[in-house]
Amino acid sequence: MEPQAMRAGRSGQFTRLVAKDLSLQWRNREALYVVGLFSLLVVLVFAFAYGPEFVPPGLGRAARHGELAKLGAAIFWSALAFGAVIALHRSGEADREFGAMGAIRLAGVSPTAIYFSRIVSIFIILTAIEAALLPAVIVFLQVESMTAMDVARMAGVAALGTCGVSTIGAFVSTMTASARGKESLLSVVLLPLVVPLLIAATKVSVDVFASRPISDWRWFSLLVAYPMLTAGVGLALFDSLLEE
Repeated sequence: MEPQAMRAGRSGQFTRLVAKDLSLQWRNREALYVVGLFSLLVVLVFAFAYGPEFVPPGLGRAARHGELAKLGAAIFWSALAFGAVIALHRSGEADREFGAMGAIRLAGVSPTAIYFSRIVSIFIILTAIEAALLPAVIVFLQVESMTAMDVARMAGVAALGTCGVSTIGAFVSTMTASARGKESLLSVVLLPLVVPLLIAATKVSVDVFASRPISDWRWFSLLVAYPMLTAGVGLALFDSLLEE
């Protein structure tokens, strides 16, 4: 019964930590609105700067759709990357402002529960941003031939990419939360680490936006492997990170 009690206790810790993170974010929901609006602004700026006219008029329908798919995938992941930096900064800032992390450590909460709860809460926040970004990209770039199945495939790709951003973002945001110049430091540390993930996600998303099968499974394999690799490294180092 003791192992079961320990597992139940850890599960309760995890649930309460996720609820805590989301509650702190909701108290500062004005910042979340800013993140969402900023991400949408990135989409709108690129859409109106290039838009469907970006594609040469002489191309056929299939070729035109393929070019718009490239533009849509690049804009979607660029907007999410910028929005993620702001959201991750606010996530670490909320813990520091309310003194939550110190209280959690004094309560003896497992570092594993802390790390994975941050991953889940960041994942939920970024998923909410994506729920606004994806329709905006489809509408403003006139990616009209996407079917319901394509949207579902894109949701799966977005979930994998978001999981990767969340696993590395949970670690980096905790690492930089108490550092001087944490706003710029978070960007400097995070963005180079997620470049391989963003490239893989963009490559796979181009095929999805173009309504065709994935052409290079190496990028998809990287998209799947990245969250597992970063989660393993983050979990191994997170305990020592909290002790600093």
